Amino acid sequence: MVSRRYRWGVVLCWASLAACSARGGTGGGGGGGNREDTSVETDAVSPIDLGPGDDVQPASDLGVAVDTFQPVDTFQPVDTFQPVDTGVATRCGDGSCNGAETCMSCAQDCGQCAARCGDGSCNGAETCMSCAQDCGQCAARCGDGSCNGTETCMSCAQDCGQCAARCGDGSCNGTETCMSCSQDCGQCAARCGDGSCNGTETCMSCSQDCGPCAVNCASLSGCSTCVADTRCGWCSSVGQCMPGNSSGATDPLACPFGIGWTRSASACSSTMDAGSGGTNPTTPCASGATSEGLNATCGWSLATSYTCSPGTAVVLGCTGTADAGSCVARVGTCSGDPMIRVCAGSTACTFEQRIPSQNVTGYNEDDACGRCPLLRITCPSAGAISVYRRAFSTSSPAFTCAVGRI
Repeated sequence: MVSRRYRWGVVLCWASLAACSARGGTGGGGGGGNREDTSVETDAVSPIDLGPGDDVQPASDLGVAVDTFQPVDTFQPVDTFQPVDTGVATRCGDGSCNGAETCMSCAQDCGQCAARCGDGSCNGAETCMSCAQDCGQCAARCGDGSCNGTETCMSCAQDCGQCAARCGDGSCNGTETCMSCSQDCGQCAARCGDGSCNGTETCMSCSQDCGPCAVNCASLSGCSTCVADTRCGWCSSVGQCMPGNSSGATDPLACPFGIGWTRSASACSSTMDAGSGGTNPTTPCASGATSEGLNATCGWSLATSYTCSPGTAVVLGCTGTADAGSCVARVGTCSGDPMIRVCAGSTACTFEQRIPSQNVTGYNEDDACGRCPLLRITCPSAGAISVYRRAFSTSSPAFTCAVGRI
């Protein structure tokens, strides 16, 4: 159905065309000159009743071809809503979580993000132990399972493990023993063979640790008995066994000038050993036997006795005047080659029991001044001494020895 407005437009157009055709002519209004009348006679236009519902039909007598218009319904329903750009840029803090805003970029608008390890923030239940990535490393403490900070095996074995055993660490561990580390393990109980002379050990009970006991060479009677101990030697010039080695006596003054020094049993003679082993020095020497030296056990006789103050020095001998030029003192008289022996108290004594002369230059029981003895002793606790005399050798028995005292 064509609308009424459309039909009225067609009628008006046709009417206009008809008027233009009736006027004809050239120029504008009324002909002039000799212009030929070119008007065309047409039929009068009849009014058209455009009643409702009538279709417009073109007049057939217009002589004008009309392109009949077919109406097209071009109306299509269109959604006319378009978003409007208000011109306001999204920004953090505008109260709205929009645009590219997130809880991480704008917590102010979007709220705090849920806590998670690795989000760069130590929050929620995160700690240095559960999330060191956000909260940092925990401060070192013994028992945290990590040997860190200033912890060592000594300060925190729980984290760092036990220290390797070493002597001086205060603990007797590893291969340490009382012998290898007494500092940690304490002193070992004394035992013979442990390399240490301790406890009740002595040279007699444990020479292995304490070494051999010092030998009393003077107690060995006779040359053969003396040299059997390699620590001793026989001095034939004084007829005595004394400490020494192959070079001579330990105390050179004990065996003057090393005269008669020997350490060989083959060098010992029967003369050196004769008369040895007796217990009573006043017993006469065996007939035909040769006995000599200070340790002789026979042929001694009492010369004199003295009283003295215990602990004081006593000087005595029989040097006489014959050796006045070489002796430090002149007491008594002598001839031949005498010896003297001083015993404590009033009884005779063996060589081992005697009071030996002090080791002072010029003093000796035999040959202190040439062939005359001179002694310096300490008065014994008994407060009395007995002086015995004898010839050095029974092979030369003649002598005199009048003992004197300073």
